[in-house]
Amino acid sequence: MRIVPNTHTNHTALVTGANSGLGFEAAAQLAEAVRHSDAWVGFEDPTGTLVATARAISDRAKRSWVYDVMVDPAWRGRGVGRALVEALLDHPAVRRTQASLTTKDAQGVYAPQGFREVVSWGDRTTMARPRPVTPRT
Repeated sequence: MRIVPNTHTNHTALVTGANSGLGFEAAAQLAEAVRHSDAWVGFEDPTGTLVATARAISDRAKRSWVYDVMVDPAWRGRGVGRALVEALLDHPAVRRTQASLTTKDAQGVYAPQGFREVVSWGDRTTMARPRPVTPRT
């Protein structure tokens, strides 16, 4: 598995197949959201098929918000989600910010990355990872 360049826009299989419950009207809506996001990472399998994707919006200084973290079901349980989030958090637009997100059931993916619960309502949990401390020079 490898990280793909952020020019990758083929999200159709992840949106229309395994993750069709996301509420997107069409895969094109996700592709549009990715194009306008400050950060995007994706992983492909050895055949070049996109198997995981995540994006974030960011002010690049204080705060970012993580969206649309998706891993193909065939690749779940192998650490792909955690590696994907780690790669996104290391993106230049995100790495110096407090990152936040909302999830229904993936708290275990985010907790090892330093995310902690902020608030829960219904079946959703908002989590945040503190802004990394930058050493003074």
